Amino acid sequence: MNNTTKYILFQCRTVQPFRVTHGKSYWIFYEVSDTREWNLRQILDDEIVIEFDTDDKDLAWKGINFTAINLFNAGYRFEIWDHGGKSPHIHIRNCPIAHLDKDKLRSFKKFFIKKYVAKGYENCVDYSLCGIHVIALENVNHWKGKYGVKKLLHKFNPNEKLSISEKELDEIIEWGKEK
Repeated sequence: MNNTTKYILFQCRTVQPFRVTHGKSYWIFYEVSDTREWNLRQILDDEIVIEFDTDDKDLAWKGINFTAINLFNAGYRFEIWDHGGKSPHIHIRNCPIAHLDKDKLRSFKKFFIKKYVAKGYENCVDYSLCGIHVIALENVNHWKGKYGVKKLLHKFNPNEKLSISEKELDEIIEWGKEK
């Protein structure tokens, strides 16, 4: 396993216990001392991942770009990763939402995504990533074998916004109830 991937796994482990796997056969909890080769990791509770599930790569890229503009304009920190598959991924990390129970967490992530995904692209979003789900591990070959290494394309820190305030949390939940 390369050092960058080890560091990413270490960072994730400092946030919460999470699971890893090689292929989708079995999930085990990751321990820092584990040196096995992994290619999938669990999405963290404080992480929101946005992916567009469409065979139209042009549509997926436009969805990523316009959604990134919305997140940037709102002042959020995020990263764009790509493995050459259907769609790049947007990762929004360190959201202060890990304390929510699983149902509220899933709802919040879905409401957040609906609020910031660019209009016209909502039907392509993979909302299954709002629940307990694994994603391709960063900086290793994609688990399906037909794509490449998941690489960081861009990292945006527009206003160094590190968190979502309680007010924003309530506003997003209320906004989601109206939809």
